[in-house]
Amino acid sequence: MKSNLFKVFIPVLVILFFAQCGQNAEENEPVSYAISEGHVKVWDIAIEQVLELVDSMPDNMLNYKPHDSIRTFAEQIIHIGISSEMITNLFLKDIPRPQNIPEVNAAEMTKDDLKKFVKERLEAARANIASMSDDQLLHEHVKSYMGNTMTRLEGMYFAHDHLSNHKAKANLYIRVAGIRPPHYRYY
Repeated sequence: MKSNLFKVFIPVLVILFFAQCGQNAEENEPVSYAISEGHVKVWDIAIEQVLELVDSMPDNMLNYKPHDSIRTFAEQIIHIGISSEMITNLFLKDIPRPQNIPEVNAAEMTKDDLKKFVKERLEAARANIASMSDDQLLHEHVKSYMGNTMTRLEGMYFAHDHLSNHKAKANLYIRVAGIRPPHYRYY
């Protein structure tokens, strides 16, 4: 009796196993999209996070700085916008750094002015990222600020790394001021 049960049971298990494997293979097929498309998704969250940082800082503390030797909070946000656009312009579009970067008076900006300013520049950087093909990112080379050769993909990574660095600094300004920063999230 046991041997008859195994003769039926084993083939059924094998069929179920392979049926499940086939189903999982369809569900777990790799997603196919351009590198820039995936990076834009991450960049969009970063834009939202920067705007949330600005919203978190009270209006009367936009010019706060934890130490005299560093930027104010508003200057940090302006730097995020200007540098993100300049880095992506240079490393993704071969647009050189301007000889004279326009002076922006952070002390005179309202919270709405600051948000509009940084959002426009981060969206310009986003457009630069979104316009890149995989071939450009992987096979075209540019010179870094230090003169080293790198791929455009490495330049794109640098832009995001720089943005993350200054986002974290802005977050710390908020914490040092005794304010609870927005929660970090990813997708």
